[in-house]
Amino acid sequence: MIKKYSNNIFALHTWAGIMAGLGLLLLSLTGSILLFQHNIDHAFYEPELESTHETESGVAYDKALATIREAYPHWNIRIHLKPAQASRPLLFDLRRPGKKIHVYTHPATGKILSELSERSSVTMIALKLHYSLMAGLSGRIIVAILGMLFLLSLLTGLYLYRNKLLKMLSFQWTTNKRRRRKKYAFWHNLVGTWSLIFNLLIAITGLYLCYLVVANGFRITGQQEQPNPPAIHASLATVLANVTDSHPGFTPSYIKLPVAPASVITVYGSMQDDFFLFDHYANRLTVHPKRGSLEKRYFMRNQPTTTQLAALMKPLHAGEFGGLAIRILYLLAGLSIPVLSITGYLVNWKR
Repeated sequence: MIKKYSNNIFALHTWAGIMAGLGLLLLSLTGSILLFQHNIDHAFYEPELESTHETESGVAYDKALATIREAYPHWNIRIHLKPAQASRPLLFDLRRPGKKIHVYTHPATGKILSELSERSSVTMIALKLHYSLMAGLSGRIIVAILGMLFLLSLLTGLYLYRNKLLKMLSFQWTTNKRRRRKKYAFWHNLVGTWSLIFNLLIAITGLYLCYLVVANGFRITGQQEQPNPPAIHASLATVLANVTDSHPGFTPSYIKLPVAPASVITVYGSMQDDFFLFDHYANRLTVHPKRGSLEKRYFMRNQPTTTQLAALMKPLHAGEFGGLAIRILYLLAGLSIPVLSITGYLVNWKR
């Protein structure tokens, strides 16, 4: 009975790995690119600025916004503020239903420097492949299924090799490496054991993010209205100054401008005393677009434990904490996913 049960678990482990194999290879590759998204964008897409007296005068948010609103009317406008330096261009994230572009502007003059479409950016292509396979709602669902198969293969593998974990961790398990299938099985088990905790973390956090992405996909299915942004009378420079003055320790990182007459300006950012795993968008303040007055405040430290746990999912999945060293560790650990896919396939080839 126990042997039959173990055989069924082994069959689940095998087929889950086989069905998810190619998809996991693609997700691993795109995930590796996204680990260094900001570095790639800075190196290959961000225009270089010559050092002049203009770049020493500070960031002219309002000039840049006026230029963007004139050149791109009826777009959902978002502004990346981290890092906000006079020596580097401002990055505007512009969106419409089914379309997204990045526009760089001069930080002092507000002049448009370059435009980058989804199809011309490696990182934007990688992002869309990673969460939807560039196939809309159907792709989002397929990615979620791949995540469930990945988690199933990890849990069944943990059950099957539960008595060998300590031996594998201490390199005490040997096998007949002259037999090709045994050699592949050895490496499959060794890599799977050493990367188990990391891969469980990636699978669980990834499934939670898939749930959000799929739910949002169902929400926006159908005819989507074009953005109809209202006039903004409040100065962005003044808004940012008021936000930081009234909330010491708050560092703005992202602005989402209103897309409809009843909408507000939302300023996302981090607090100095935030838990280190929270990302730079965990807190937000809303501002009236005409009066410039603060409307609502949302600080992650004041939220329920379940909300705080949910806020950890993306930073843990994407390695958005700890800097370059953590991203390199994620990259190295992430190599285990294609290794497991390939060795698992070779183990079962012509079985």
